[in-house]
Amino acid sequence: MSAWLILSGALLIQIVVANVTQGIPTLAPFIKADLSLSQSQVGLFTSYIFAGFFLGAGLSGWLTDRLSSRTVLIGGAACAGLIAAIIGYFQLDRIALVGLLMLLGLMGSTATPAGAQAVARAFDTRQRGLAMGLRQMGVPLGGALAAASLPVLAVRSSWRTAAAVSGVVALFAALITLFIYSRPRVRQHARRSKTAHRQGQVSGKLFKKPVLIACAAGTTLPVAQFIMVTYLMLYLRDSLGIPELRGAALLTLAQLIGAVSRVSFAALSDRLPFGRKPMLLAVIAMTGLSALSIAQLSAQTPTILVTTVVMVYAASALGWQGLYFTLLTELSDSGWEGRVLGLATTFTSLGIMSGPPLFGLLVDASSSYRPAWYALAAVVASGFVMLLTVQEQPTRSVAPATR
Repeated sequence: MSAWLILSGALLIQIVVANVTQGIPTLAPFIKADLSLSQSQVGLFTSYIFAGFFLGAGLSGWLTDRLSSRTVLIGGAACAGLIAAIIGYFQLDRIALVGLLMLLGLMGSTATPAGAQAVARAFDTRQRGLAMGLRQMGVPLGGALAAASLPVLAVRSSWRTAAAVSGVVALFAALITLFIYSRPRVRQHARRSKTAHRQGQVSGKLFKKPVLIACAAGTTLPVAQFIMVTYLMLYLRDSLGIPELRGAALLTLAQLIGAVSRVSFAALSDRLPFGRKPMLLAVIAMTGLSALSIAQLSAQTPTILVTTVVMVYAASALGWQGLYFTLLTELSDSGWEGRVLGLATTFTSLGIMSGPPLFGLLVDASSSYRPAWYALAAVVASGFVMLLTVQEQPTRSVAPATR
């Protein structure tokens, strides 16, 4: 039972951190109008946040291994919530806003290495994929929460109010998780799991070839996800004539579909005999094909077909994380999970930071979304090719403390 409480705390933190960090891109139409931005400048808002992720991920992983996942997880979420509240409360100039967005990403980068390490150590390999998938489900759930609530708040008040509310929610979630992790049984379970990993620890390496290739491939994996978060509502409005609130409803549904697929794919990998990699490759292939399908949509496409294509895209573009981070924990040496996950988050942040503005730049240059969708499919294909060369390790199972 204590392992599931550890998972619940990590999941809650992941939801609210994703709600904050994806909340700004979800508010893109309102920020664009308020600040008179171009398409590529809208993409840069996502880039500023994930520049912070890029700078902070390695440090977050190191701190997770050196301190504790509990300290890094709760402290990072509380700071991210405070920064979002400041962004919403104060009328900031652009330079100050950019600085705070980067700081928001820096604090948000703590959720992945700390939460993933806590969950990976709490569960053995028979349930690890399921547990990691459930934890990673927090990203699309947080995105769905942002898509469902923040545009409505922005319409009724302003985008700044919406950002401030997301920050207050994150602060409350950090307090709740502190209470959960302070329970004696949970603290005792976490200490036993940490001791078990230290007893099995070898002289670890961070820069192993399979780890480096998998991390490099991670640069391509989140691009489709964050292009969806940043541009789907704009694409639906500008190319297909779908109003913003209907687009927000589709984005919300897409995030929920992604949350379900993320858990389903990871849990299925626990049951299949051939490991995590084949399932991950299948999900990546589906992402590329669905991006090509989106490029073929038009204002004359029936609504049911638009919805179907977007949902397939969402299921694959958001469904990779549980598989990917479980694979990385099993490629890493014992006691090095935080640093490996931090390194991977650095690479994924690089993709998130560069993908949306480049996508927007292609849209601006061509006055069409179609070339940008084709370019996205090519990026996804490059990640597929890199992961083909990764050699999976025999599953390393450190038995967690008795639940």
